Amino acid sequence: IANMNPALAEELGVQPDEGVVVLRLKRRSFARQSGLAPGDYILSINGQEIKRVSDLEASLAQPSRKWTFSIKRAGRVIQRSIGL
Repeated sequence: IANMNPALAEELGVQPDEGVVVLRLKRRSFARQSGLAPGDYILSINGQEIKRVSDLEASLAQPSRKWTFSIKRAGRVIQRSIGL
């Protein structure tokens, strides 16, 4: 994951968008099993807006039995839930 910025957008050949973008995923990672894919923007987790990697880290540090997250993929917003 990375904070999107104009230099990164140019390197990836995409239009810059604000937020946290998924760059790569390990083959058997929890993130991949949760439905994340490279190029996804993480918008929120459990109702907390994600604007920077530090926001994501803080949100994931909170204990939860269920994780609800929103991602932006190819211009569409997708909602996912995992857990109990």
